[in-house]
Amino acid sequence: QPNYNKHPATGSGYTHMWETASKWKVPVLSHTWDRNRFCDPNLFAEIADCYPDVHVVMAHAGGTRHGYQKSVKLASERENLYLELCRVDFAFGQIEYYVKELGSKKIIFGSDFAYEYIDIRPVLGNVLFSRIDDEEKKNLLGNNFRNLLSTKRH
Repeated sequence: QPNYNKHPATGSGYTHMWETASKWKVPVLSHTWDRNRFCDPNLFAEIADCYPDVHVVMAHAGGTRHGYQKSVKLASERENLYLELCRVDFAFGQIEYYVKELGSKKIIFGSDFAYEYIDIRPVLGNVLFSRIDDEEKKNLLGNNFRNLLSTKRH
């Protein structure tokens, strides 16, 4: 987690991890937060460009209103960059916005439950009661993550 480690996601301390993820073709989930020098979404766009074999999942989808918009733009421009929904401060229509801009296959459900025993119900409810179709909800709630984990490896 770049923010806790006080080391930017693009820094040399993470190079081996990114190279290993690329070699084994495994996804990487990382904390993101807009305007944070260690984990701004722009850093993950740079990583996605440098390691096209790595599926990079941006936890919190950038963390702020501006970060959400930035993350959507960056993910729409890169095949291997995804958004994740944990601790997202949902506004009405935000799930619909993500799906409209990215499609339903680049968004991963997450809750941060294990981190601080955060109640999963609000995040789950935001997906379940969003105005997207059931197939899109299935993608967000599990299909997309399952697909990332089943990526062909060497």
